[in-house]
Amino acid sequence: MSTQRTPPKLSTTAVGHTQSESDLNALQQCDVSFVNITRNKRPRTELAPSPASDSHDQKHDIMELLTNWKTELDTKLNDMFIKQNTLISKLSTDISELKLQNYKIQKSNDEIVQSMEFINNQYEELKSGLTTLQKERLEQRLCIEKLERNIQDLQL
Repeated sequence: MSTQRTPPKLSTTAVGHTQSESDLNALQQCDVSFVNITRNKRPRTELAPSPASDSHDQKHDIMELLTNWKTELDTKLNDMFIKQNTLISKLSTDISELKLQNYKIQKSNDEIVQSMEFINNQYEELKSGLTTLQKERLEQRLCIEKLERNIQDLQL
């Protein structure tokens, strides 16, 4: 059983050209009876949600979620704000107390410095007085020794 095949017949149109009509006016006069102009869609059942109401419900749900989220964030922010305000007021009170303590300590230190300077001046006066007394004592001792020698020389 041999089958003989033949190549297809070549069309009379040139390569790269189609058999379409280039004149559009002539094309409108063609038979368009095979074109279906009406669209047959499946009828909508009452049980199925309409796309408009479905999207409206979705929008409503999203808006409700966003509103709840905003309310929750507002509540948390208010709580944080109250906590921060109380913390800041406590810190402010602590800082003012520390400033007062610092002022008192500085005042006390200044008084101590003045007392130390007074005591140091008195010590220096006592020291110089003692040195003067020691010199006078030494001079008087030398004078006494000299007088004793003179008396001994006179007795001899």
